[in-house]
Amino acid sequence: MFGSTQPDDSDCLFFPLEIWEIVLQSASDQTWLRWGATCKAFYPISLSRIQTLTIDLPPGRMTDKSLVLLTNLQTLSIPRNEKITDDALLLLTNLHTLNLQSNPRITDKSLSLLTNIHTLYLYHNHLITDQSISVLTKIHTLHLDGSDNLTDASLSLLTNMETLSLSFNSSVSNNSISLLTNMHTLFLEYNERIGDESVSLLTKLHTLCIANNYSVTGNALSLLTNIHTLDLSDEQGWCSVSDESLSLLTNIHTLTLKLNKYITDQSLSHLTNLRTLDLMNNQNISGASLTLLTNIHTLRINNSNCTNELLMLLTHIRTLEIGTRDRVITRRSLSCLTWLHTLNYIAPDDAEFYFPEESRQSCSI
Repeated sequence: MFGSTQPDDSDCLFFPLEIWEIVLQSASDQTWLRWGATCKAFYPISLSRIQTLTIDLPPGRMTDKSLVLLTNLQTLSIPRNEKITDDALLLLTNLHTLNLQSNPRITDKSLSLLTNIHTLYLYHNHLITDQSISVLTKIHTLHLDGSDNLTDASLSLLTNMETLSLSFNSSVSNNSISLLTNMHTLFLEYNERIGDESVSLLTKLHTLCIANNYSVTGNALSLLTNIHTLDLSDEQGWCSVSDESLSLLTNIHTLTLKLNKYITDQSLSHLTNLRTLDLMNNQNISGASLTLLTNIHTLRINNSNCTNELLMLLTHIRTLEIGTRDRVITRRSLSCLTWLHTLNYIAPDDAEFYFPEESRQSCSI
């Protein structure tokens, strides 16, 4: 099929026919024609120059044969792949970032040799154990969501790690987390084992997600004065952070309070450095505090407290996602948002929406 497009240059490696076939077979007829018309320009690709590859095709379509020539890959994403094995990964010694989400065939054998790995995603990878993770001492970012076969035995050795995600994880405890004092970003959504005992020691933390988490309380949070990004979403009603502790974190610039029933205007009015605020499905926060937060430029809000009168006062907003079920946003209120450049309006099915002519050039809907 591509024989006539191959040059005589013996130094040029060609993109394996197997990959072209996967791309074409996975595409629509229209896409097939487009690729078919332009493949002459793309086919003679030097594989030694490829550094980033993301493959998210149906399980089983990408195999070891497709990767063996990509020896200079630095970023590889192969989620939900059932064919790629240790044999291919053993050759990719230059990898910097690797996504193995739900990959059932990669084991400690290959992963333990990637000692220079920087970022690793291991969602539900049940063949990866402490044996390989314990030797990746240079790792910077590690995602272990739902990977309960990894324990404190390996995590406690990764003292250089700065970003860790343990959402939906029940195998790692305070014993190892308390040792990771260089960490600046931590995700603990739906995590019941990590609590104040260890989190309070992570004084370098600047980003923390404790959505749907009752183990980390305001006692620990009040000690983390470097926090600037915080997620307190609370679908389950488990939030253990009070207004009193939140009001002490005056350096916060990004705050998520989706469905949170415990945080009120009392603490929010103290967070005058807030720039990004998510209040989707939050009924506690009213205009009383929002009008005081004059540094906010990005706001997501869809509760009953979102009124035209409030919008007319938020003249500093630049990005707005708004949804109301019982009100219609008027032309007059939006015309007051003179700095607005991005608007996502989620309107009721029967709502009428008029966007002001004078602002259309600076706003996108």
